[in-house]
Amino acid sequence: MPGPSLPAVLALYLCSGWWAVEEALRTSDPSRHGLVEVQSVGERLVLFILNQIVYGTQESPPDQDNPLFTPHPPREQATILWQEGEAAGFYTVKRKGGSH
Repeated sequence: MPGPSLPAVLALYLCSGWWAVEEALRTSDPSRHGLVEVQSVGERLVLFILNQIVYGTQESPPDQDNPLFTPHPPREQATILWQEGEAAGFYTVKRKGGSH
């Protein structure tokens, strides 16, 4: 959890409404489980939330001013780990010679 000097993201404004970060990471399909390659706009949004908000503000070491991950380039492969319909993690694959 963020300390008193760290920023905290409590909710996101998506699709004309406010959503808690945890709600934005859930899918409407609770049976979704395992590794799923990012393909849709919704999955890309979940990847961004995991990458920049969850890790960047809640899990990164307190002495870091910037998250370790940069926003994921759309042409590179990313995979989300789903557990019982909730996004729990991700990994990305960088192409050889790619600078981003």
